[in-house]
Amino acid sequence: MTDRLIIGRHPLDGSYGIWLSKLGVSAANTVDPNNFLIAPGVKNDMLLMAGIIGNGGVAYFPETLSNTPFVYFHPINDGASESYPFPINIATTAGNSTCNVTTSYAAFYDHSGLGLSFRYIVVNRALP
Repeated sequence: MTDRLIIGRHPLDGSYGIWLSKLGVSAANTVDPNNFLIAPGVKNDMLLMAGIIGNGGVAYFPETLSNTPFVYFHPINDGASESYPFPINIATTAGNSTCNVTTSYAAFYDHSGLGLSFRYIVVNRALP
């Protein structure tokens, strides 16, 4: 079995961080980013952006991604007081909200007629 996880100082380049190598690869014997699932220079499972956007709004990612990211979103009523954890409302339970996601943007739509906005989080989870 190989040693796949390093937390702290990497023995080859001396940098500090967290490294998780691919199956069969020893994390201590390489610094090649292609050998890691998680490493300081690898953009896997990385929070790209978050915010609040209105109906029909488009959130453009900072760069075009090689894979479509996960977008978590929750519709909110602009006139209501909302807090975390997000409440379940008619828009989410009735399926009246959609989010179209590509490798370069996410577009949010409210089909309920309630004038909802959206809280969203974009995560690059393109693990090999």
